[in-house]
Amino acid sequence: SPAYVRAMEQCGLDLYCRNSADWHEKLEGLIMDDAARENAGVLGKKCADSIYGEDVYLKQWDRLFESVLQ
Repeated sequence: SPAYVRAMEQCGLDLYCRNSADWHEKLEGLIMDDAARENAGVLGKKCADSIYGEDVYLKQWDRLFESVLQ
């Protein structure tokens, strides 16, 4: 879906698939390459943490309270 493409691109990953051949190629690549698999996990987690991490939510709450208290 377009959302998966955007999410993967935002994380710097080329792991979205448009057809069955893509699925086979990408999964086979991850199965056979430990470094690629680890890299995908690290990049995915880093990206998710930057968008959904606790620090992000706490900063949003801080901004909210600052806007109300000013």
